[in-house]
Amino acid sequence: MRGSPSIARLAGSHVAIPTPFLETEVAEDAFNQQIERHAKEGTAGIVVAGSTGEASTLSDAERIRLFQLAVGKAAGRLKVIAGVGTSDTRTTLRLAKAAVDAGVDALMVVTPPYNRPSERGLDAHFAAVARVAPKTPIILYNVPTRTGCDISEELLLDLGDRFENIVAVKESTDRIERVQRLSDAGFDVLCGEDGLLLEFLAAGAIGAISVVGNIAPKITAELVKNGSAAPKAARSRALSARLAQLAKALFLDTNPVPVKAALAMESRFPELVRMPLVGLDDNVRAELEFALATFRAQTVGV
Repeated sequence: MRGSPSIARLAGSHVAIPTPFLETEVAEDAFNQQIERHAKEGTAGIVVAGSTGEASTLSDAERIRLFQLAVGKAAGRLKVIAGVGTSDTRTTLRLAKAAVDAGVDALMVVTPPYNRPSERGLDAHFAAVARVAPKTPIILYNVPTRTGCDISEELLLDLGDRFENIVAVKESTDRIERVQRLSDAGFDVLCGEDGLLLEFLAAGAIGAISVVGNIAPKITAELVKNGSAAPKAARSRALSARLAQLAKALFLDTNPVPVKAALAMESRFPELVRMPLVGLDDNVRAELEFALATFRAQTVGV
């Protein structure tokens, strides 16, 4: 592991939770209920205001309020990871400072969407965040399909060498060989691809930030804990197989549209998403309902 022993590693099953909305505001009771559920079901941490949390549609004030609510509700029972990345470094720094003031356990910083900065620009952006929150663990978030920007392995390793608080990357690609190389070089990787969780763990990832964990927190946490190591390898393969269809169904539409619908099907969670996202069409809803029913009917042997 790169970084300082005084900066905590972020191993385990972390879940990117959706932000529940009423017509014009955040549904705070539903938000708190999610955190309580994860605290009871073995989730190591939650990500607040990430992609699944519709961060791009949240005002700064809403984000900061969510950070404060999450820290208060978690009460040390699970880690709170604050999504503070934006397309503007100044805004990202303000949010990072506010998140640290709220008492979060870590920050997650996505590659700036839309701008598509050069490698020098990415370096400057991430370095600025690292300097403004020197004692807080930072996860860099690499999701090229959403941002149009990719963090090179060389830059990740260089940032990890220069800043002890840059401790991990959430890797949302299918490049397993990249996971292996980063892990071998001592840089912690968190799986950001639900359908490849077991493969990421086998390649050296220390945990995950998942969407499927919203629906199956206990199973996801067990899978991440056991990984692919003997003597739990057979059990892990069985857990992975059980999650496979559900994980695929949760990405039939743009995240978090399906996961909000799935939570609404199983509880009183508000399904509303903010435009330009819209709700599921009938065909996708039927596929999601079938995947949920199949998942609930399955048992896991071994």
